Amino acid sequence: LIGMQIETDPFNLWVAADSREAYERQFFNSHFGGGFYRTAQLFVVNDDAANEDSDDSAVLQSYSTLEWLKSVEQRVADIRTPVLQDSLHSFCLKPVNDACVVESVTQYGVGDTPQWKTRLQNCVKQPVNCLPRFQQPIDPQIIFGGADDIESPEELVNSPALVPTWVLQNSEDNGYKFRVEEWEEQVEHFLANTVAEEAASKGLRISYNVESSLERELGRSGLSDIHI
Repeated sequence: LIGMQIETDPFNLWVAADSREAYERQFFNSHFGGGFYRTAQLFVVNDDAANEDSDDSAVLQSYSTLEWLKSVEQRVADIRTPVLQDSLHSFCLKPVNDACVVESVTQYGVGDTPQWKTRLQNCVKQPVNCLPRFQQPIDPQIIFGGADDIESPEELVNSPALVPTWVLQNSEDNGYKFRVEEWEEQVEHFLANTVAEEAASKGLRISYNVESSLERELGRSGLSDIHI
């Protein structure tokens, strides 16, 4: 086993080095800088599986849940790495106004009013009228999950799952990868502990993934497959 190297990059594992896909990726990276985007995602679902009523299965049963999700996203933005003090703002995609791309129901900017759910349905119907700070309409079908009718604003708002996504810049530079992976580990720890506990107290359940999660899991799986 001397000199053995375990490959953990999913692209290298699944795409042949001499394939057209590998060539196009190399072309993209060399001409546009840094590779494809990284993502971090949170999946929030209603944990009351016994209740089959569509309204009761919705994650957003009250505005307080929306406020809680806003708080989670703000705390993710505030997470800093121990030494270099990197944060979400150090790595996120910022197309306009130095604002990070966060694709989430919270970004529709609906306030706490008696008609909050109706306003949210209007945003789902016409996302261009509810632009986030990064000034790009958010497709409701990528932030709600599990709706029976994805064309219905009411069904989407009453979805049994929410999927906030943080979009990060990527880079082939090893220094950048080390820094962003360190931040992703901090985010994972926060979600796995603090957020999971908070969600459970609200009758919700979470799962999550960050870009480096898969590479670490592949590394662990590769080591476990080695027989000595």
